[in-house]
Amino acid sequence: MRCLGHIINLAAKAFLFGKDSEAFEIESDAAHVLSHLEKLRELWLRKGPLGKLHNTLIFIMRTPQRRVALLEVCGDGIEDDMQGKLGLAF
Repeated sequence: MRCLGHIINLAAKAFLFGKDSEAFEIESDAAHVLSHLEKLRELWLRKGPLGKLHNTLIFIMRTPQRRVALLEVCGDGIEDDMQGKLGLAF
């Protein structure tokens, strides 16, 4: 019998990554190891809207200038939220 936390984890993975979440994780890890950023981007893009959001956030967070531009567009509320929840400082 599995604990509730494990069941929730499996359900979340199935929702986010589809039926074969383990294959997605293995392919994703392999792309990281081999530094195939384009392959990784395409892999996430196949995940639909979640993949597009992931790629957009990676693009924004890659440089300090883009992070500052995001904060300017979103206002001060997002900066407080990011510092509090994610431990990020700008």
